[in-house]
Amino acid sequence: MLTEWAMRERQWGSYPALRRLLEHRPSPDRWQVLSSVQETQSEAVGRLLEVADRFAEAEEEVVAASRMELHDGEGRQRVVSFGELDALDADLALLADQLRSWRDLFHEAALRVERARNRRARSLSPQGSSPSGSAPEPPIGV
Repeated sequence: MLTEWAMRERQWGSYPALRRLLEHRPSPDRWQVLSSVQETQSEAVGRLLEVADRFAEAEEEVVAASRMELHDGEGRQRVVSFGELDALDADLALLADQLRSWRDLFHEAALRVERARNRRARSLSPQGSSPSGSAPEPPIGV
């Protein structure tokens, strides 16, 4: 188990300047849970990525299921029912949808960081122009 100091180092080690500005602030509520049985968003994304990694490693087996043939753990072939194929298709659709949702969340967070970075750069240059002297860039994603 990591010490509290080690956990903070893991979280903030790559971002020393941001750490000085943000570490003392409370975490947003969406990353907290009310009880130990509830899953945090960081646990949810970790679990989702683990499922996606397992899928990536066994993608050919999933494709083989579409041909209605799978091999059990002992190398024997077995036929997959139509019900299993329907359930597999629903699971793959849900997994893809959840991965896209997290992708969109991370994309929006990256856009916010880039907009703040651009605003900061413009505020440091004379008369609000970009550092190169050209016109300021429009906001990202707009």
